[in-house]
Amino acid sequence: MRDPALLADAVVRSPWCRATLSACTLVAVEVLADAGLHANGQFVELPVSRADGFAQAQVSVELHDEVLVRRMRLSTILQVGGFAQHLGVGTLTWDVEPLSTTSQHAVPAGQPLLARQPLVQLEALVRAGSVQELLAHVAHGIEQLTLAQLRASAKQLAADLLLALTR
Repeated sequence: MRDPALLADAVVRSPWCRATLSACTLVAVEVLADAGLHANGQFVELPVSRADGFAQAQVSVELHDEVLVRRMRLSTILQVGGFAQHLGVGTLTWDVEPLSTTSQHAVPAGQPLLARQPLVQLEALVRAGSVQELLAHVAHGIEQLTLAQLRASAKQLAADLLLALTR
């Protein structure tokens, strides 16, 4: 078996991962636009990161409300576990964080997310000897999510976000 951390890292760096995160982000952007929250700019792929044994890929886009008063960042995040006993454990989520009004940077650390919507919880893979096996496991878990389920989750994200913005 290859190094589990390297396997997880290869999965989140794959073209499949980028395409999947972009497709999920697009669904959220379409539903959020119906709620009056609009994408401002192109999707941005953040560098792959590792923390606490997880490899993480992220695609983000800036959002704003209809009167350009509130700015935030929508991120579609895939985390894949890269430790031997929990290889392939992971999550796919949407996170929305506030942006400062003077820059495109997130507000200082410690500020709560405006909204989070879990999409998929991945179970551990018993064994994987290759990137292809781990990628197939992750893809299978995510591809179980139908477009209707994804849109319903995006509607819940929009509702949660609008509620957070009224506080």
